[in-house]
Amino acid sequence: MLTFIWISIIAIVITATLIVVYRSQLSLPVKRRRSLSANFPNVLTLRIGDIVQYLDQDWVVEDKLIYTSHNYRWIEYLLQDNEEIRWLSIEEDDQVKVAWLETTQALNIPDYPPEQIRFGEMTYYLDERGTAQMHREGATLNQAEQCQYFDYSSNGNHILCIENWSGDVEVSVGRMIDPRSLTILGGDGQRIYEV
Repeated sequence: MLTFIWISIIAIVITATLIVVYRSQLSLPVKRRRSLSANFPNVLTLRIGDIVQYLDQDWVVEDKLIYTSHNYRWIEYLLQDNEEIRWLSIEEDDQVKVAWLETTQALNIPDYPPEQIRFGEMTYYLDERGTAQMHREGATLNQAEQCQYFDYSSNGNHILCIENWSGDVEVSVGRMIDPRSLTILGGDGQRIYEV
């Protein structure tokens, strides 16, 4: 019994240490953060098969999309937990910005999206639009290599994103989240759900 208690205490200390190290990486300068990324997975270095823990669920990274538009780059990870699918969008500028998104079919979008969109109880305002090239790591539901994007925001860090893949329009809604609310566990580099 005493051995079990000691093992539990050691496991808690190791887990707490890993969480503190991960969270401290987010406050480091980008150059230093990249040098540490090989040792500890984080939102900037996620790979296929890694696990993202968020809101008491374990999400497996099933795909990684890298977007570029006018020398600006962002990453979207397709996450899956059984039948549920979410998108984790990561932008790195002066700071790391993380968005948690879910695709919706409940919104009809005109050929050219307007300056503002009413969805649910919120009004979203257009922040940015453009064309992006997309490079894929792994398999994904989208096969196009270029899309038009329209990014909207609303009060309380709520966001709405539209991507037009040569006529196939995808709408996602969600919110900006604190990257420290995620726990990242390294995986084996293999997809689980074969999306």
